Amino acid sequence: MGDVTVGDTQLYPHTGDGSSTRARAAQRTPAGGAPAPASLGAGADDQRDAQALLALAMAMSSSLDPRTVVNTILEEGARLVAADRATLSSWRDGQLTIEASVGGREGVTWIGRRFDSPWLSEQPLVREALARRAVVTGGAMDTRRASPEFRAALRLVRHTASVPILEGGEVTGLLVFSRYRDPPFHEDEQSSLSTLGSIAGMALRNATTHQQATDAVRDLDASQRAKSELLDIAVHELRSPLTVIQGYAALLDGGDLGELAEPAARAVRVIANKAREAQEIATSLLTVARLESNDLHIERKRIRLRALLEAVRDRMVPRLDLTGATLTLDCTDTLEMAADAALATRVIDNLVNNALTYSDPPAAVAISARRTATGIEIRVSDHGSGVSEADRERIFERFVRGAGAERAAGTGLGLYVSRECARRMGGELVLERSRPGEGSTFLLCLPED
Repeated sequence: MGDVTVGDTQLYPHTGDGSSTRARAAQRTPAGGAPAPASLGAGADDQRDAQALLALAMAMSSSLDPRTVVNTILEEGARLVAADRATLSSWRDGQLTIEASVGGREGVTWIGRRFDSPWLSEQPLVREALARRAVVTGGAMDTRRASPEFRAALRLVRHTASVPILEGGEVTGLLVFSRYRDPPFHEDEQSSLSTLGSIAGMALRNATTHQQATDAVRDLDASQRAKSELLDIAVHELRSPLTVIQGYAALLDGGDLGELAEPAARAVRVIANKAREAQEIATSLLTVARLESNDLHIERKRIRLRALLEAVRDRMVPRLDLTGATLTLDCTDTLEMAADAALATRVIDNLVNNALTYSDPPAAVAISARRTATGIEIRVSDHGSGVSEADRERIFERFVRGAGAERAAGTGLGLYVSRECARRMGGELVLERSRPGEGSTFLLCLPED
């Protein structure tokens, strides 16, 4: 049989006897004579496991087509963990939607059909994985409430591993790997499964961002299209190696490649931090393309501001530790606002990063928030180099950087993107106070309702 095709997507090749090459690679014959999966971890050499995960990260970064990335995650992920079936679901508004599934005794493989699956969200092992945001392994699932499309396959399952896909600490999806025979998933495999979920999350985010940018480009006129395509190509070339760098850094920092001396561990954290900064630059470029095409999607909802600001501070911890800087918060637990959480986070992240960059170490940055008669006011203050009167508005223009720009590399897009995002959410971003040599305070105003 030739390559299996679903719709216009070419999937995993099958052998002439009807069994997939993935299924064959996942089997070995123990002393008892019965076939059993050769698991990742669980007595395998840690160095080999890490190399296999890095190879998977590189395979995922080789394409930005979402369907190809999903196919790679499922096919190669199942092969790595010796699973008979792998299923990918998205997680939105407290609901799992099955997006793709690969595997089965007859090589059943499909991608591109979506199934709303409340029965999957209600499985105890799945609920635990989503609640803990951690890998949970166990036995079979309850088939009684399953959709007819999955009931027959689920009856074959003996062991499962539920792997949350995280982005910024939040669950965005779920991978479920199933085995139809012994051995069960071992606790030694959980670290590798968790790393696999992290790598999959990065690859899916990159592919989704690329797809959104590509969709935005289609609606531009000729001159805008040429400019945005250039941005798209640049980001594509940037994101692929960054995914690999971040994968290596995560494995090194987590000790998967052996324990590191403290100087080496600090160097790895610097690498990870710089790779994250490069990802942020790439994201800014894509946001500019969406802004100019009027295709920036706004998902406004109620947000607990304290939780959002604490998440910003948590992301800054590696940089704060490296430079000895401090970041203080002044915000009540009850303060809420109506905004797009991702865009609001991007604006505040950028303001805090700028404050740290343009301050002499050890920097002292403060974030305060309060409710006013017109909405929510968020201030980010520092004691850095400040902004001259002549530059107060120029710094919000594209590709413009103020005095002290030699302190760090950058595109001059951060404040432009931040102000435009604030305005698209019905708010405003201004430089409230600044004097050269004395620091600055930026004011972000957003609606409460």
